[in-house]
Amino acid sequence: MGRIVDQVRDIAQQVRYPFGRHAWAAEIRAVGQGLRDAPPLVSALAHRDFTLWHWLDTWADKSPNLIALSDESSCFTWDQLHREAAAWGARLRSAGIGPGIKVAVIAENSAQLVLALFAIHWTGGAALLLDARCDKSWLGTALVELEVTTVLVDRSRCLEDLALPAACAAYTLEEFCETSPGIESESGDRYHGLGAEPFAYLATSGTTGKPKATLVSNTRAVLSGFGIAKMCLALDQRDVIYCVLPLSHATALLTGLCAALIAGCGFVIRRTFRTAGFWLDLRRERATCLIYVGELARYLLAAPEALSQQTHQLRVAYGNGLALDVWHRFQARFRIPRIFEFYGATELPLALVNLAQRPGSVGRTPLSQLSPWRIIRRDPESGELARELDGSYAHCVVREVGELVLLTNPRSWWHSSPTKNDATNLLGQSRFRLAPIVRRNDEGRRTGDIVFRDEYGYVHFVDRTFEIFRQNGRNVSGAYVVGKLLRVDGVATVGLTHIALPRYDGQFGLAVIVPSANFSLSILQEGYSRLAEYERPRFLRLTSHIRLNRGLKFDQAAYRSEGLDPGNVQDSTYVYAMGGFRRITTEVWGALLLGHFRF
Repeated sequence: MGRIVDQVRDIAQQVRYPFGRHAWAAEIRAVGQGLRDAPPLVSALAHRDFTLWHWLDTWADKSPNLIALSDESSCFTWDQLHREAAAWGARLRSAGIGPGIKVAVIAENSAQLVLALFAIHWTGGAALLLDARCDKSWLGTALVELEVTTVLVDRSRCLEDLALPAACAAYTLEEFCETSPGIESESGDRYHGLGAEPFAYLATSGTTGKPKATLVSNTRAVLSGFGIAKMCLALDQRDVIYCVLPLSHATALLTGLCAALIAGCGFVIRRTFRTAGFWLDLRRERATCLIYVGELARYLLAAPEALSQQTHQLRVAYGNGLALDVWHRFQARFRIPRIFEFYGATELPLALVNLAQRPGSVGRTPLSQLSPWRIIRRDPESGELARELDGSYAHCVVREVGELVLLTNPRSWWHSSPTKNDATNLLGQSRFRLAPIVRRNDEGRRTGDIVFRDEYGYVHFVDRTFEIFRQNGRNVSGAYVVGKLLRVDGVATVGLTHIALPRYDGQFGLAVIVPSANFSLSILQEGYSRLAEYERPRFLRLTSHIRLNRGLKFDQAAYRSEGLDPGNVQDSTYVYAMGGFRRITTEVWGALLLGHFRF
C-alpha cells in the first residue's frame, strides 16, 4: 500500500506543472499510436515469423516500386531489395550457411552491407557486424570465440593482418553481386525465425576498453524499430531516414534500418560523415529524419555556415548524447522542428525516451515505483553501489545524483524508492537502516552513467564514470574538463582521455586538441588557470583532426594505446609541469618512462 501511495503522490507532483502534464500527454499519445499500429506485430506472431523479413515481404508486396534503400552509388525499390537479398541468401545457403551459423560482415555503410545482412537472415544464420577499424587482434579473437564460419568484407584489404579461424571461408561483397540466375528457386524458401532467435551480433563501441560482441534477438530488433518508428516518431512511407552512423552500431541498426523496415519508409545511408556538403546532400535526398549522436551535432555546429543548412525538409532529428549546451544552438541554427532524444546501449535491452522533447533530458521515468530504471547511490571513492542493510540498493531521492542502473530482476521493480528530498524522507531512510539484515535478490546492470531525476520524472545526464580518471590522488571528471577547455580561445575541438605511466601512481589526463588559427600555448595556459591544479591534464597533443571510433565518438582507446612516444607519434606533444608546457622530446619521454620527470 505504501508503494502505491508513493506512486500516486509522485504522479500528482508531476502533473502540477506544465512540464509534467506535457510529458504525460506525449506518453499517452505514444501508447495510443502503438496500439493503433500493433496489428502487424500480432500478424507476425500469428504466422510464427517474428523477423524483419516479414516486413520486407509486406512492403515488397504492397509498395514494390517505392524507394527503400540508397547509398552513394545505388538505389533499390522494395521489390528490388527483396529479390536481391533473397538471391544473395540463396547463394549463401548453397555455400553451407543455415540456421545457427554465424557469418561475420566487416564493411562500411553501403547497400551491399544491408543486402548481406538480410541474405544471412534469409538463411536463418546470424550476422556479426564488425567495423574494419576495430583492433585486428580483437577481431580475430571474436571470430574464434563466436565460431564464425564465413567472413564477408567490402574490400579485400580488410583481411590484411586478420587471423581467420581454421576452415573459415572469406568472400568480398562484390562476389555476391553476380548471383547466378535461378539459384534462388533451387535453394527453397527463406527461413522463418522466432523472436528469441538471433538477428545479429553487434560489438560495443570500445570507448573504454576492448569491444564485446552482444546478441540482438529478432524480438529486440522488431520492437526497437516499432518503438521508434510508430510510437515515438509516427513514421510512414512518406518519410526518409538519413543515416551517417555505422550500421555496425546499435543506434543506426536498431533505430535506423529496423525503424525504416517497420514503417516502410526510405533509408539513406552514407559511408562516412563529412560536414562539407552535408545539408545539401540531406536536401537532395529529401530526408525527413536525421539520426544523430552528440558529437555529430558538435561537428556540424563547428563547420562554416552553408546556404543549404536551413533549406532541408527535416521534421525531426533523433538520437542520443545531445548535451544541453548544444541542443538549443543545434535546433536554432539548422531550424530543426523537433529533437527526440533517447538513452540506450548495445548491451541493454531497454531504453529511456524523452517523448516530450525537454532539452537536456535523456528520457523520463514517469512511474518511478514500477520502472526497471533506478538511480542508485554510489560511493565516490570506491565506485561501488550503496546498499541498505537488507541488501537492496540505496535509491536516490529527487535531484540526488547517482548511477543509473537497469534492474533485471522484476521483483526488484516493486521496491519502494524515495521520491522527496526532504528531512522527513531522509529521516525515514535512517530508520530503515536499523532494520534486521535480510538479503534481497536485487540484480542490476550498471550503466556507468551519473544522472539525477527531477520532480517531473525527467532523467538528466551529469557525468560518465568511465570518463573519470584519478590524477594526483583525486577523481577528475573528463566531461567537466572538456567543457572548460572548449571555452579557451583558439581551441576548436578537444577530446580527453588518460594514460598511465609505469613508475607513477594513478593516471594522467591527456587532452587532444585541434587548434584554430589564434591558438597559442600561453592562452591555453591561462585557460588551465580556470581548473583546479589536480584537474589540469598533464599531457597535451595538438592534432589536425580528432580520430573517432566506430560509434563516431572520441577514440580514447586508440590515443591511450599509442601513448606519447615522439618516435611513434607525429603530432606535437607536450607535458604540463611546473606551471607551463614543455615539448616532449626523446629525452623527456625517457625521463617519464623511468620516473625521473617531476611534474
